[in-house]
Amino acid sequence: MDSIIDSSIPFSSCGVSLFSSVSSGVSVSVDVSVVSAVVSCVESSDVETTAEKIIEYGGDWVGELTRVEIKGVGVLVFAYMRDPEGNILEIQRYEK
Repeated sequence: MDSIIDSSIPFSSCGVSLFSSVSSGVSVSVDVSVVSAVVSCVESSDVETTAEKIIEYGGDWVGELTRVEIKGVGVLVFAYMRDPEGNILEIQRYEK
């Protein structure tokens, strides 16, 4: 089976976040039935392709692909996905 995570980016650089924190200050479309779940967060050089691989292996979208400009930092591209076992993942990438 091919890896769906970009192993060239360290897992620890993204960490773990609380799903409910995504709603503070950023408007995103997310399935609210999963609020307060712990989310594993991984960085990917290509969020769109990683999301497609998760779908290919039986996962699903929790929200939608989102781009948010963060002044002085760049653009954050992220998506929340459910893996085939039901775990929620945040996939993200910063564009400078």
